[in-house]
Amino acid sequence: MSFLIILFFVSYTCKLYSQQCVTCNNSTADGENASVIGPNNHANAINSIVIGKNSIADAWHSIVIGNYSNTLSTGINSITIGMHASVASGQAMVIGYGYNASNLLMNNMQQSLM
Repeated sequence: MSFLIILFFVSYTCKLYSQQCVTCNNSTADGENASVIGPNNHANAINSIVIGKNSIADAWHSIVIGNYSNTLSTGINSITIGMHASVASGQAMVIGYGYNASNLLMNNMQQSLM
């Protein structure tokens, strides 16, 4: 019985506080179950993942892979892959490269792939 109580406690605390940061250099994983890999990344939302450099995941259940890319808070369940890319709508994906930080490759159509 005590084993079950300990197992429940461990799984409960890991669920609430499991945040990963690999090569953290100025990165944050503030969201519940959020993970970051690489420098200057920020996973601010629940179940968000950021891999790359200088990227941000502000949307719940979002994934950002690449440099200088992001998912905006309105991009719930979205995926961004590439450089200078961004998703602003729910259940959307963007794969590719934008021109620079001022001219991002942006997908703001819900449930679409760009």
